Amino acid sequence: LDSAESESFYKQALVLDPKATPALIGLSRLERDRKQPEKAMAYLREAMGYLQNFHGYRHIEVARCQRDMAGVCLMQDDFQTAKQVIVKARKIVTEVCGKQSLEYADFMMSEGDVLVDIASKTADSGNKNQAQHKLWNDSIAAYREAIGQQKLVMGEKHPAVLTSYDRLIANVVEQPGMLTEDVVAEFAKPRVEMELSMSGTLQRASAFEWLQMLVQVHAAHQLQQEQQR
Repeated sequence: LDSAESESFYKQALVLDPKATPALIGLSRLERDRKQPEKAMAYLREAMGYLQNFHGYRHIEVARCQRDMAGVCLMQDDFQTAKQVIVKARKIVTEVCGKQSLEYADFMMSEGDVLVDIASKTADSGNKNQAQHKLWNDSIAAYREAIGQQKLVMGEKHPAVLTSYDRLIANVVEQPGMLTEDVVAEFAKPRVEMELSMSGTLQRASAFEWLQMLVQVHAAHQLQQEQQR
């Protein structure tokens, strides 16, 4: 379905059931894609009200709605609320599903995404340095936790684990301040090794990016050593 057809479908669903939260959330995502964060948030708030009345405050669907809210808050440059909301969502998932669940890992990945986005958008605010590095460190910690849980549940070579590594890569590549020797040693080397052990070659473009990161950090380290001589 295209955007107009999807909107018509969701609105028809609301005619049949004005409290149909999937339709409200679907409409909010359409408005988000149209760069209309105020309309998107209005739909989400309405959906949240129904979800909390029906399920209470501690439910996975409430957490998922909060995650969508965090994304819209980022669009509105309301970074403090975005961070608060995604943390609340993750805490609900921890209570409801437990840390050994894939839902928990998924929400930790989302938390990492939100923190990186905030760090990126506040890079030119004049307050970068300590605050920005804390956001980067916190995002890496979130990704680390998520990938660790995914490995425990699904195994190290599961496609979802590779996808999480690649999601981390996309953010690290765009944020040079995150590209440190420690990050490369912890994430890049295992990612390249996973690709080689599975296929014998670096087939995926993301694996090439990891390898590029390894070379880039090694070159920077070599340059630093030469300058210190």
